[in-house]
Amino acid sequence: TDAKEAVNHFIEELRPSDRANLITFETRVSMSHEFSSDKSSLKSTVGSIQVGGATALYDAIARAASTLRQESGAKIIVFLTDGDDTGSKFSLTDLESMNLSEGIFVYGIGLGRVNTTSLDRLAKATDGTYYPVSSSVDLYTIYDRVINAYYKNYGKNLAKTASMTVRSLPSNMSVIIDGKQKGKTPFKLDGLAPKNATVKVKFNRGEWDCMVDLKAGYRAVVDARESDLGRDILISSMPFGASVFLDGNYVGETPVGLLAKQQKKGLFKKNIQPAVGKLRVPLVPQGRHTLRVVAVPDMAMGLEYEFKFEIKNKERSVNVDLFNNSHKFSDGEGGSKTRDPFDELNNNNDGDSKDPFDELDNF
Repeated sequence: TDAKEAVNHFIEELRPSDRANLITFETRVSMSHEFSSDKSSLKSTVGSIQVGGATALYDAIARAASTLRQESGAKIIVFLTDGDDTGSKFSLTDLESMNLSEGIFVYGIGLGRVNTTSLDRLAKATDGTYYPVSSSVDLYTIYDRVINAYYKNYGKNLAKTASMTVRSLPSNMSVIIDGKQKGKTPFKLDGLAPKNATVKVKFNRGEWDCMVDLKAGYRAVVDARESDLGRDILISSMPFGASVFLDGNYVGETPVGLLAKQQKKGLFKKNIQPAVGKLRVPLVPQGRHTLRVVAVPDMAMGLEYEFKFEIKNKERSVNVDLFNNSHKFSDGEGGSKTRDPFDELNNNNDGDSKDPFDELDNF
């Protein structure tokens, strides 16, 4: 048929370094020929293709994009259809949300009376374009236009510029690149200068950021997840006003506030509820961490307490009782340590180089 002859003409125009595969789509999608630069073998497979049945176009595009993801270099999908999609498991909405065309240039050819509205949406979903033709005779020039358009619009620039796609879960989040707001996820940029770029995605709970190495001829794909932001931890202490260190880094002091209740039960015994105010440390990454709380030496003789805890998928709140060398989270998790009584003596003598018996030497 004219359509097969046009495809063979397209294969014949491939450059020596090009490789192509063939995917057929009717009721099901089939890989008719693996990637190859053997033009004779490819054209022989085209001759054996039987046309008819349903049109699983969207499934075929998803399959083609999947095979190309593992390939290096410039990537093109060229599809030919003479009808609407009538048998795919994938929908247009699926293709739009999956961003199947990362680093892939998609060209569609609609033969005869096709649904141009669907092809318009498909072009937008794949960041591609399509050409309608009225008869198979026109296919010869269309295939030439596809190849010429690719090398004219992209081929010359691929080796000089970089591309980037930013996706997020959830989507529709603001994207900031090198301090400038660019759009909402999913977001694509082409023709970028090769460099290291800072990418930020603004979620409701905070900003996700990373450094991206933009390389000439490649598309960088950035996937941001709100769940990767970590969770806040709220910290209070007795006594309050203590310095807090998270994984060895100073993060602030526990707020000074009034005690909710204080009841004496005999000498030196107290039942104390912590102050309402808490130090909030935002977006602590998930995993194990070390928290160290140190009281102001003048107030509490240099008391300090250190323990390990874990951040999972929700905010945590903890009160640290330096007097009793213990901690307790709002979810009931807690712990305590036995304090060495000589620690406080050592703390009290730190920085005091004067021997108390020195004054007796004069007698």
